[in-house]
Amino acid sequence: MQKLIILFGILIFPSLILSQEDSKIMKEAMQKISFLDGKWAGSGWQIGQDRQKYTFNQTEDIFFAVDGEALIVKGLGKSKVEGEDRVIHNALAVITYNAKDKDYDFRSYAAGKGAGNYKGQVIKENHFEWYMENPQSKIRFTITLNDKGQWYEIGEAKVGENWFQFFEMTLDRLDK
Repeated sequence: MQKLIILFGILIFPSLILSQEDSKIMKEAMQKISFLDGKWAGSGWQIGQDRQKYTFNQTEDIFFAVDGEALIVKGLGKSKVEGEDRVIHNALAVITYNAKDKDYDFRSYAAGKGAGNYKGQVIKENHFEWYMENPQSKIRFTITLNDKGQWYEIGEAKVGENWFQFFEMTLDRLDK
């Protein structure tokens, strides 16, 4: 029995150390996107599938969870449709750091649109990109803090060798 306990300790102890080290790496990486943390509101525009430009008002509620190892993103967008405000975007995302791949996992859930797994990366301080790819195209969203401290985000699609912007949003921090 004593040998079994010693064997159990030998097998479990290294994994506990490894888990603590992974947690430390994750938390340090997550701090690189902490500029997103907070409550935000503002407006933007997007090009719809009908190739028309639509404006919207957006809120983002972003906070850390799981002891700083995950960032929760709750977004709500509304637009005037036939004279009344309608929800056009209602989404939840969970961003975590993938130490093995050295990038961010961006898991998104959007009402009426399902879920998706995307990759993200920190380009430089206060500059985060997440993107989706398929054989026909690549789509990226770039979030930065502008010189006014606002959340500035653009969405672009790459078709062939060219990038086309289809989305832009500027948000002010509400919880200064």
